[in-house]
Amino acid sequence: MKKIVNWSIGVLGIALVATILLVVFYSGPEEYTYEGPGGTYEFIYAKSKSAEVYFNYMLVNVGDDSFTVPLRSSPYDVENIPLDLRTRDEILVHGFDERWFKTRVLFTQEPELANLTDQGSVYAVNQVGLVVDQKGLFGLELEQGFTSIPSWDLGYDEDSLITCDRAKSTHSVIEIRWGEPGIFVERDNCVVLQANSKENMVLVGDLLVMHLVGVF
Repeated sequence: MKKIVNWSIGVLGIALVATILLVVFYSGPEEYTYEGPGGTYEFIYAKSKSAEVYFNYMLVNVGDDSFTVPLRSSPYDVENIPLDLRTRDEILVHGFDERWFKTRVLFTQEPELANLTDQGSVYAVNQVGLVVDQKGLFGLELEQGFTSIPSWDLGYDEDSLITCDRAKSTHSVIEIRWGEPGIFVERDNCVVLQANSKENMVLVGDLLVMHLVGVF
């Protein structure tokens, strides 16, 4: 039986609730705009009253709907990180018909990467999930797994491993890796998001979100 490991159970739901609370209970908001290759985007920089945490709330308009996306990074923080501009299409656009989106995104990483990055890789997955999943902007199904068998679960089904080999015209793969910060296309329908610390994982995760909605 196929086994899917969700190493962030409940985190996405918590993040959505936290977003609502933070939008209502922030202090000291500063509005600013960023002029990027994709146009002019509006942001609100604000601090949570309940914690010493600052967020950059990105305002996104899609048709008649408006969305607020919470980011730890500003576009100025990430604008110099290497980004393959083919990334958005490889993740979202149907491989054979550009009029359609793919139906699923598969996230994967080495089993120890979450600990190695102090949960930074989990943050990156959840940030991207907020905009691509069925409750987000693009309505895709999400699946999470590993690139190799976890040492703590020797019974893990090898057929459940997620690598670029599982990428296809309808399903994209996003692999989170340890390395110099950057986002690049590994092969058709497969993208690598790479960083070498918790802080850099936050940056590249936020960069990918901004790229998907058109800021970069």
